[in-house]
Amino acid sequence: MLLRDAVAMFLAARRHIVARQTWRNNEIYLRYLTEFFPNTCMADVTLHDLRRWRASLFEKNCKYERMRGTGNHTKRKAVRAKLSPYTIRGIVENCRQLFNWLVNEGLLQESPAKRLELPALPDAPPKMMAEDDLEKLIEAARKLSGRYRRARNVALLLFIRDTGCRIGGASTLRFEHLDLERGRAWVTEKGRGGGKTRAVFLKDEAIAALREWIALHPKNKKRRVLKTKRMSRTAREFVFVSERYPFAPLATHSIYDVFRSLKKKARVKGRVNPHGLRHRRAKTMLENGAPLGLVSQVLGHADIRTTHKSYGVYVVNELQAGFNKYA
Repeated sequence: MLLRDAVAMFLAARRHIVARQTWRNNEIYLRYLTEFFPNTCMADVTLHDLRRWRASLFEKNCKYERMRGTGNHTKRKAVRAKLSPYTIRGIVENCRQLFNWLVNEGLLQESPAKRLELPALPDAPPKMMAEDDLEKLIEAARKLSGRYRRARNVALLLFIRDTGCRIGGASTLRFEHLDLERGRAWVTEKGRGGGKTRAVFLKDEAIAALREWIALHPKNKKRRVLKTKRMSRTAREFVFVSERYPFAPLATHSIYDVFRSLKKKARVKGRVNPHGLRHRRAKTMLENGAPLGLVSQVLGHADIRTTHKSYGVYVVNELQAGFNKYA
């Protein structure tokens, strides 16, 4: 059996079993493997071959080249840049997962990736959005033309800022899961069986922005277009929807587009994406003295060790401040 056929079997076995984004990552990452071994039988792949393949990942000078024209990634253009250490590690982890699955299925006697070492990750704090850049982004959203777009984008930014939710949680947020009176919501994020639902919390500014947006939401507004074209029932259930008919729920790539557009308008040079806001929420809570266990639950981490690994590391200025205070 060719390696590319084995990958197709692996993906077919995981479809609708793992989270949609997990499956999508499997598909994207394993292309790096099948393109390096286009006509190789899976039984002929050796550990030495896999180490050569892993080395080639560090030498690549183009990102996103395999995402063009595929599903939600049609807008991602090729960029001349090295793959990040996190991406390379994810690719290698997917390779090891594939060969372990082939062994468990009885299609291979032993995994050639069993001793394939994972690349080390840099020991650095997570890349978060700077507070000044966030303020510029919010200000740019408040200056957008059109009440509809302005209200939606401000509400979207403040919702992600306050809750620290993953982008999938904002994309799939439904009206039935909003409780603005109590300043809370329930988001469904990554996980098996359609995802895991957890509570997130909102401050007054975000609550006010959501109320303003909901008043303008197509389901509550009798627009001329809705006299001849009915909004879909599914779209009526979601909080964040597109600007035009049929007002479909905002997909994750559309939310990224909102952030990219606001970054350009605000002339921000730093890191701007939804996950940067998630990092900012975690770090702000820790800096304000929140226990690590509380932050872990607010972020929806299944294991507190994940929180500690990502956010329990002090940067140099924090270490010096602590030294000056306690030494």
